[in-house]
Amino acid sequence: MPVLTGMCPFTVTLAAPSGPASKWGDVPYGGSATFPAHIEFHVRRVLGFDGREVYSTAQVTIPGDITVEPTHRITLPERMRPRHPVIVGVEKHSTGHGIHHTVLHLGGR
Repeated sequence: MPVLTGMCPFTVTLAAPSGPASKWGDVPYGGSATFPAHIEFHVRRVLGFDGREVYSTAQVTIPGDITVEPTHRITLPERMRPRHPVIVGVEKHSTGHGIHHTVLHLGGR
């Protein structure tokens, strides 16, 4: 995996919700984790969390096997917009030695 990590010039942060949304729709987020990432921006049709086709406008590749739910919040690097896009789908790519990397498919917000 060192080769893939060398191809990840960006850093993204993922945070899981720590409680229910407020009556105004604000979601509290708990602890976060930071990952090296490769980010590409182009439109693709992918399978969403519910198995239906959705459009992804950006793809974030993270080395290794990470668990991501649609309720997680991703924070992209400072100069990228939107900073907190919706995670619309996840793909796991494996080799003969297990999961090699995880691809997060993002949509606009």
